[in-house]
Amino acid sequence: MLTRNQSRRLSWKGAATVGIASVLVASCQWFNGTKDGNNDLVWCTVEYEDSIAVGNAQAFQEMHIDFPPSMDAEKADKGTVAALAWIRERVMSCSFPNFEGEQIDSAIAFSIDEVERYAETFVKSCGRQGLDHMATDLREFAAEMGEGGFDGSFMNWLHIELQEQNPEYLTLSQEYDIYTGGAHGSQRLAGVTFSKKEGIQMGWNIFNPDKKKELVALIKEELKKAFSTESETPIVTDEQLQELLILYDDPDTPENELEYGLPLPVTDPWMTRDGIVFLYQEYEIACYAMGRPSVILPYGAVLPLLTDKGRALLNR
Repeated sequence: MLTRNQSRRLSWKGAATVGIASVLVASCQWFNGTKDGNNDLVWCTVEYEDSIAVGNAQAFQEMHIDFPPSMDAEKADKGTVAALAWIRERVMSCSFPNFEGEQIDSAIAFSIDEVERYAETFVKSCGRQGLDHMATDLREFAAEMGEGGFDGSFMNWLHIELQEQNPEYLTLSQEYDIYTGGAHGSQRLAGVTFSKKEGIQMGWNIFNPDKKKELVALIKEELKKAFSTESETPIVTDEQLQELLILYDDPDTPENELEYGLPLPVTDPWMTRDGIVFLYQEYEIACYAMGRPSVILPYGAVLPLLTDKGRALLNR
């Protein structure tokens, strides 16, 4: 089961601040995009880190973004082209302004044959605009608070990484964390899988909706195993599982979500070599302390629940 990884925040404590700007890193490092090294497609990692001191407060921005290499637009597979479009959209939407429903002022447009030329500039531009926006908000807070100002910090953190690719699909992960005050930030972890041949996202659309009951049953059994590892008493019944979930304490939970004893995750599932990942975000079915409950269902278990199109996309 996936839980929060809060160790990354420690890096911010050592960030030096001089005047109005501080640490700035923008680099592109190339790596092989597969665990076993059998794929000749090499991806690039662009990293951006910067911070701004605003009186006694600070704003931090960190981005770690994987990009595919530049390719002939006419020869590139549809999945990689779709993945690049998705990456660009996520970087723009998670740079910070969209957190408040505002678009960033500008973003560099580039296609699959221009990645190596523009990827670094694109990430730096989006990151800097987000950082400036955070700094503006901090100044407004300080002005509102008057003498003494505001001594808190804002943080925006985005990682998009290539997890796996094969002739049928490629999978990216996205971890997003934003903090603007309070007990803790707002985190989101998700994956996305694209069909290499057709360029479409492979998520809930590969499952037969008439098989929802069977799918929920499989997820529940795996959740019981996952929760049992952190419980003194093994979780073996649906009733025991329900006692751990916040759904049954919330009067606003729609009845149809409990039709089969558990709603499907809001986040689309994604594909790995070990199976399909199903992940619930924080507070979706369990309390914050339980993190993000997740399970991996092997392909053999889910194949009967897929549509013909879904099996074709997975080449199974």
